[in-house]
Amino acid sequence: LVEHIMTPFQLMGSIARKDEVWNFEDESEISIYTYLGLFGSGYTVPVLVVFIQVSVMAILFGTNTDFKRGILGKEHEEQVQSFPCLSMSIVVIMLYIIKVVPDLIVRFYNSVGTASTVHARLNHISEQLWLKDDDRIGQKIGLKMDTFMNTTYVTILYIINIYIIINADDPLDIILNSLALEFVETLDEVISDSAWWDGKKRWIRAGAVEIVLQNTLKASCLKSAIKFSEEFNIPDRVVSAMCNHHPTLFCDKAVAAEDVNNPRLMSKSEIIKSRCVDIAMRTGNPKALQEYKKSAVYFSSLEAMFRPCFPWVRNGGLFERHFMYRTWTRWNQVLYYAPVPDLDTLFERDENNKYVLSWHLKNIVHSVDKPFANFDDNEESTTWRFVRTYFKVVLLVDFIEHVVSSWRRSRLLRIPFHILNGLLTWIAYIVQLVFPIIASAIFVELLIEMRHDYIIPFYETYEGNDSLWFTS
Repeated sequence: LVEHIMTPFQLMGSIARKDEVWNFEDESEISIYTYLGLFGSGYTVPVLVVFIQVSVMAILFGTNTDFKRGILGKEHEEQVQSFPCLSMSIVVIMLYIIKVVPDLIVRFYNSVGTASTVHARLNHISEQLWLKDDDRIGQKIGLKMDTFMNTTYVTILYIINIYIIINADDPLDIILNSLALEFVETLDEVISDSAWWDGKKRWIRAGAVEIVLQNTLKASCLKSAIKFSEEFNIPDRVVSAMCNHHPTLFCDKAVAAEDVNNPRLMSKSEIIKSRCVDIAMRTGNPKALQEYKKSAVYFSSLEAMFRPCFPWVRNGGLFERHFMYRTWTRWNQVLYYAPVPDLDTLFERDENNKYVLSWHLKNIVHSVDKPFANFDDNEESTTWRFVRTYFKVVLLVDFIEHVVSSWRRSRLLRIPFHILNGLLTWIAYIVQLVFPIIASAIFVELLIEMRHDYIIPFYETYEGNDSLWFTS
């Protein structure tokens, strides 16, 4: 029980201590969109980068719309690539098949949260928050941008570049377009790895700790008497009465402000710090105030700049986003109200008159009708989980489950989001399947064209003429 209770704190401690399993310094898949998904703020740079990446893709496609060749054959038989261009196209497509396709598969595998990388773990926790609707709107947008821009966008960009390659008239254009593509598609990762962005990886660790806290806190239960009653087996009318019938229960900014400054609810160190802050404020000592009172910290510079102007950003900053839940007087009333299990049904005495677990507990098993909380008996590998998830999304099983779940829980406002997310996710998964097929088909087509337009005519021209062959 203690281990179960302490797991979230141990996880947050592992992130803060820079343990090997949370090595952000060597993680290459983290992008600026990952930061947006964690903090739900700091839109400026991600929006600019999206504009750049989408603009480049549109410009590449728009300036090469006069294609001589379709995806599965030439539109005009008289249009033939020169031998150097055709040879370069074959080499680049071969590179795509042996390097880009596996890289995209691994990146997609990591992005959907089934791998053991740091980025996959962050996406998995963020996805759990999204499914429980406990994340902020900015976190929702950042999570979907992180997944879409690092999988679907990159794949579509490579497909467009294949069109450009097979219609190029100059081998140098093929090389330059391919190099420019590599820079554009990794722009979001390059910026996040810059020294000016988050050189010491302190922000990304703070964001990781926050989503673990959010996932553990269950904010939706703390703001609804019905959900709180279902989760902790306390009558909703009792919970509501203990919270003075406040519509959001424990989420009360006014009560939290009073309780935080109430000496009776402080520890000794907190009382001393509070008195030092009062003295520093009365004497007008800014250095002492800075020492004993933490200043608000914001990941987004624009959020800090416009904080006085907009009420929805008037909070204590990144580390004070859950300030309104510090309603200690209400917690003191509810904390010990939940029914305690009868220990005689759990323990019994052995021959040495010591307490041991009751043998009757073996008769209590996990089942579909009476499942154990926080228990999963499905010990499948991450690879098999990825395959199962892939087919559930492609066959729309995952989409139907989410819509039906929202309907049954009367969360009707989430259904449009599920529809939009289901459509984008389905496109993302389908594109990953289509790209290897397109690349392979184009490669075979180019080989056939090389044989038909150059190799066969070459042998027909020089066949039977040894002196011309030797001269050539």
